[in-house]
Amino acid sequence: MYRTCSVVFFDECDKVQSNLDATFLPAIKLIERGSNGFLDQVVTWTRTTKLRNSRNDLRQLTFGQFNHALQNADTLVDNICTQLQLSPDESEWLAEKFFTCSSLARDFVLEIAEAEGVDTESSTFILDKNPIYQELADFLLGDWKNSWLAEYAMRLKSENYQEQQETIAKIQTELTNKGWLKAIKDKWGFCSKFALFLKLVLFVSFFQQSIKTAYGLEQQVDGAEEIVFFNRIPRDFYGLIPGLASGLVCGFKLERQENQLTLWYFQALGQGRWLLENFSHVFADEGTQGAHALLLSGTSWAGQSPIYHLEWYVNSYEQVDFVYDAIKSIDTSSYWKERVAALTSRSPLEEIDESLISRSNVENFADTNRAILIAPIAAIGRGKNMLNKEGLSAFGGAYFLVRPHPAPDDLDYKFRLALWRERKAIAEEREGNFIDACDSWRSEGYGIFLKSLDTILQYSHKGLSKEVREGLIWSLMVLTWQAIARTIRGNQPTLIRFIDAAQVPSCSSAYGQKRRYC
Repeated sequence: MYRTCSVVFFDECDKVQSNLDATFLPAIKLIERGSNGFLDQVVTWTRTTKLRNSRNDLRQLTFGQFNHALQNADTLVDNICTQLQLSPDESEWLAEKFFTCSSLARDFVLEIAEAEGVDTESSTFILDKNPIYQELADFLLGDWKNSWLAEYAMRLKSENYQEQQETIAKIQTELTNKGWLKAIKDKWGFCSKFALFLKLVLFVSFFQQSIKTAYGLEQQVDGAEEIVFFNRIPRDFYGLIPGLASGLVCGFKLERQENQLTLWYFQALGQGRWLLENFSHVFADEGTQGAHALLLSGTSWAGQSPIYHLEWYVNSYEQVDFVYDAIKSIDTSSYWKERVAALTSRSPLEEIDESLISRSNVENFADTNRAILIAPIAAIGRGKNMLNKEGLSAFGGAYFLVRPHPAPDDLDYKFRLALWRERKAIAEEREGNFIDACDSWRSEGYGIFLKSLDTILQYSHKGLSKEVREGLIWSLMVLTWQAIARTIRGNQPTLIRFIDAAQVPSCSSAYGQKRRYC
């Protein structure tokens, strides 16, 4: 298509670029309940493959490297989880937030500086110039040959929890001799968190090694494509888009529920939308002129939206079930529940009663005996034409019960926000020669990602910047208008109502006062 067509039309281009961005921002659950975590599945696959072939696969260089790195990564995860389960303070320290090894290093430096009475908000405090941070940064970049930090990290990797307590005591002595702990009150707590940090850095190193070698296994071992971390990225795309100015960004999120830990691992690989924006000259360096690209969409101009402007968040199927069950419970006459259908994510091949409509069959809604459909907003948005026999919209209106607001810690949106900020920063001119400008941009780019990961995605949050708040609103409007568009097919009039009080607070709060409408 690229080489043989003169013009390529991309319909719903805002959705295309959103999908491309998501492709290059993979996130996986490393560990979760049972053996469903990605790491457990890969370890099981590797062990089964070794035993099936009497370990002959280990003679292959790539498989041997992969197996070695994976075993080390798996051992470290067991080690890390043990510490998190037995040490509530460390678990509390990391829980329910996104973090990278670099952000933890920054936290340590800031904690030391603030304990010493340094104003870390002052313009005279430059984190990257801090000698402690520079030492940690060298360790993060893989300078391990002469690093005392690497020595302790490797020691911790091979120790059980009880043995680690002795190593943590030695780390405390080391940090005390270096003067890092002179103003820290809880020295043992600081050193316990520092030991966890060292193990996380080591895990990233081993896991990255296993990721790199996994690609080479596809051509050597049957079934290896199942364990390639980036199998969402088509091979033709990988290596085409420019890397991020900030370099590889990877990190974690720890979730706790009762006694169960879930550990997420994510990576940011690049600006996926670059492929769409530069479609005509992707292979220009090879002397190949591609087809012209014409981008089409009714919602591609979306102001400050970091996703749609030139999905993502969906109010859930659980909310659909809640509304449907509520209708059934209050409908004592059984009048409404015979007219209402609920959209479900279940397969149409499953046995479901007529009150449930699978998403793949939603375009046949007019053929049912139901009059009202309860559905997540994005599930009936773009690409879904629910028409009657006359080719007109099957709906006469839409009632929006809740807004499709992203969760406050929505990783996908935070990634898009970081990419959007990076695109804006790239356009700015920088002082100094080329090398100085690159160094400046790399540091700033990484800071952009850390800042975006810390952003709390709530309209009402007082620390939310104007541009981020407007971006949330614009992104919401794209989903809302796409859903409304389903009701006006064939130039039909429609009735739209917003029920959620948060949509129009001036109306909902007017109880006992003169009602106002907008």
